[in-house]
Amino acid sequence: PDSEIKSSVFTYTVKGWKESLQFSIPDKSKDNISTMIGLDLGLKELITLSTGKTIPNIRTTKEYADLLRRRQRKLSRCKLKSNRRKKVKKEVLKVYHKITNVRKTYLHQVSAQLIKSYDLIGMEKLQVSNMVKNHHLAKSIHDVSWGKLTNMIVYKAERAGKHVVLVDPRYTSQECSCCGNL
Repeated sequence: PDSEIKSSVFTYTVKGWKESLQFSIPDKSKDNISTMIGLDLGLKELITLSTGKTIPNIRTTKEYADLLRRRQRKLSRCKLKSNRRKKVKKEVLKVYHKITNVRKTYLHQVSAQLIKSYDLIGMEKLQVSNMVKNHHLAKSIHDVSWGKLTNMIVYKAERAGKHVVLVDPRYTSQECSCCGNL
């Protein structure tokens, strides 16, 4: 961009160093609303649209669970502070890195498709950090990455000049919106 760099952050990952730059970009004017959609975030299905269509949850942690288990078992057999342990630990970190990248790529694709298709998106403002305290659902909630998906939709909508409305999630799943039954 033409604007100056506000900040720069260097991080080290398994693949090496990477740099993140932050720019200040002027706000885009908001578009007129012609298409709108409501999103319900879930564990079985990643998103259920208000039209009834669903976007599947790819369950990346479950997909790579066998590979991760084998690598972690291999790590547990290594002698502490040995060179082999360092190499095997790097293998384990590569599997975690792969899981993160697959999940992030999928969420980018889903959020970009929603932003291209709709001018107004309404979704629940979930308190993911509080929901993760339930140890029965924590792994599944982390695997779905609701917070990351919400952030992606919000910043992509701002960049594209679209609207996002975050709704209080209390009592949204208690009553049927059509008939009012519990």
